[in-house]
Amino acid sequence: MSVAEIIDYPQSLSDWVTTARSGVPRRVLDELAGLLGVKVADLAPQLHVSARTLNRYGADQLLSADLSERILIILRTYERAREVFGAPAKASAWLNRPNRVLGGQTPLDLLDTIFGAEQVMNLLGRIEQGVYS
Repeated sequence: MSVAEIIDYPQSLSDWVTTARSGVPRRVLDELAGLLGVKVADLAPQLHVSARTLNRYGADQLLSADLSERILIILRTYERAREVFGAPAKASAWLNRPNRVLGGQTPLDLLDTIFGAEQVMNLLGRIEQGVYS
Protein backbone atom coordinates (compact mmCIF):
# COMPACT_ATOMS: atom_id res chain seq x y z
CA MET A 1 0.00 0.00 0.00
CA SER A 2 1.26 3.47 -0.81
CA VAL A 3 0.67 6.80 0.88
CA ALA A 4 -1.44 7.88 -2.09
CA GLU A 5 -3.79 4.98 -1.32
CA ILE A 6 -4.19 6.21 2.25
CA ILE A 7 -4.98 9.85 1.54
CA ASP A 8 -5.26 12.15 -1.41
CA TYR A 9 -1.57 13.07 -1.13
CA PRO A 10 -1.22 16.86 -0.78
CA GLN A 11 0.75 18.45 -3.61
CA SER A 12 1.65 21.79 -2.04
CA LEU A 13 2.22 23.19 1.44
CA SER A 14 -1.17 24.90 1.17
CA ASP A 15 -2.74 21.49 0.54
CA TRP A 16 -0.96 20.08 3.61
CA VAL A 17 -2.36 22.94 5.71
CA THR A 18 -5.88 22.38 4.37
CA THR A 19 -5.68 18.62 4.96
CA ALA A 20 -4.42 19.08 8.53
CA ARG A 21 -7.04 21.68 9.36
CA SER A 22 -9.84 19.58 7.87
CA GLY A 23 -8.75 16.53 9.85
CA VAL A 24 -7.93 13.07 8.64
CA PRO A 25 -10.06 10.00 9.35
CA ARG A 26 -8.83 7.65 12.08
CA ARG A 27 -8.30 4.90 9.47
CA VAL A 28 -5.36 6.94 8.09
CA LEU A 29 -3.60 6.32 11.39
CA ASP A 30 -4.31 2.59 11.19
CA GLU A 31 -2.92 2.39 7.68
CA LEU A 32 0.12 4.51 8.58
CA ALA A 33 0.91 2.17 11.48
CA GLY A 34 0.71 -0.72 9.01
CA LEU A 35 3.15 0.98 6.64
CA LEU A 36 5.56 1.56 9.51
CA GLY A 37 5.20 -1.97 10.85
CA VAL A 38 4.11 -0.78 14.29
CA LYS A 39 0.93 -0.83 16.35
CA VAL A 40 -1.21 2.29 16.58
CA ALA A 41 -0.44 2.36 20.31
CA ASP A 42 3.28 2.63 19.45
CA LEU A 43 2.58 5.95 17.71
CA ALA A 44 0.78 7.49 20.68
CA PRO A 45 3.93 9.19 22.07
CA GLN A 46 4.61 10.89 18.72
CA LEU A 47 0.98 12.04 18.61
CA HIS A 48 0.98 13.33 22.21
CA VAL A 49 -2.10 11.31 23.14
CA SER A 50 -2.70 8.07 24.95
CA ALA A 51 -3.32 4.82 23.11
CA ARG A 52 -6.63 4.66 24.94
CA THR A 53 -7.68 8.01 23.47
CA LEU A 54 -6.77 6.81 19.98
CA ASN A 55 -8.90 3.69 20.44
CA ARG A 56 -11.97 5.82 21.15
CA TYR A 57 -12.16 7.07 17.58
CA GLY A 58 -14.17 5.26 14.92
CA ALA A 59 -12.44 4.43 11.63
CA ASP A 60 -14.14 7.20 9.66
CA GLN A 61 -14.22 9.76 12.46
CA LEU A 62 -12.20 12.87 11.65
CA LEU A 63 -9.38 13.62 14.06
CA SER A 64 -8.61 17.08 15.42
CA ALA A 65 -6.42 19.44 13.42
CA ASP A 66 -3.58 19.06 15.93
CA LEU A 67 -3.67 15.27 15.87
CA SER A 68 -4.09 15.22 12.09
CA GLU A 69 -1.07 17.49 11.69
CA ARG A 70 1.11 15.12 13.72
CA ILE A 71 -0.09 12.14 11.68
CA LEU A 72 0.65 14.02 8.46
CA ILE A 73 4.16 14.86 9.66
CA ILE A 74 4.85 11.16 10.17
CA LEU A 75 3.18 10.27 6.87
CA ARG A 76 5.16 12.89 4.97
CA THR A 77 8.41 11.72 6.55
CA TYR A 78 7.64 8.09 5.71
CA GLU A 79 6.98 9.06 2.09
CA ARG A 80 10.30 10.94 1.92
CA ALA A 81 12.14 7.94 3.39
CA ARG A 82 10.45 5.72 0.81
CA GLU A 83 11.68 8.04 -1.95
CA VAL A 84 15.24 8.00 -0.58
CA PHE A 85 15.47 4.24 0.07
CA GLY A 86 13.36 3.14 -2.89
CA ALA A 87 11.23 0.56 -1.09
CA PRO A 88 8.54 0.71 1.59
CA ALA A 89 10.19 -2.01 3.71
CA LYS A 90 13.55 -0.21 3.68
CA ALA A 91 11.88 3.08 4.61
CA SER A 92 10.02 1.62 7.59
CA ALA A 93 13.09 -0.31 8.74
CA TRP A 94 15.19 2.87 8.66
CA LEU A 95 12.54 4.87 10.56
CA ASN A 96 12.42 2.21 13.28
CA ARG A 97 16.17 1.62 13.64
CA PRO A 98 18.27 3.56 16.21
CA ASN A 99 20.55 5.98 14.41
CA ARG A 100 23.94 7.12 15.71
CA VAL A 101 23.59 10.53 14.02
CA LEU A 102 20.33 11.04 15.92
CA GLY A 103 21.95 10.28 19.26
CA GLY A 104 20.87 6.65 19.23
CA GLN A 105 17.19 7.48 18.83
CA THR A 106 15.11 6.11 16.01
CA PRO A 107 13.98 8.63 13.40
CA LEU A 108 10.40 7.77 14.37
CA ASP A 109 11.13 8.78 17.98
CA LEU A 110 11.99 12.29 16.81
CA LEU A 111 8.74 12.83 14.95
CA ASP A 112 6.97 14.01 18.09
CA THR A 113 8.06 17.61 17.38
CA ILE A 114 8.37 19.67 14.22
CA PHE A 115 12.05 20.24 15.07
CA GLY A 116 12.71 16.52 15.26
CA ALA A 117 10.88 16.01 11.97
CA GLU A 118 13.07 18.69 10.40
CA GLN A 119 16.17 16.94 11.72
CA VAL A 120 15.02 13.61 10.22
CA MET A 121 14.17 15.24 6.88
CA ASN A 122 17.60 16.90 6.81
CA LEU A 123 19.24 13.54 7.48
CA LEU A 124 17.27 11.96 4.64
CA GLY A 125 18.51 14.72 2.36
CA ARG A 126 22.10 14.02 3.40
CA ILE A 127 21.66 10.32 2.75
CA GLU A 128 20.14 11.04 -0.65
CA GLN A 129 23.12 13.24 -1.52
CA GLY A 130 25.57 10.53 -0.46
CA VAL A 131 26.89 12.45 2.55
CA TYR A 132 28.12 10.06 5.23
CA SER A 133 25.46 10.12 7.93
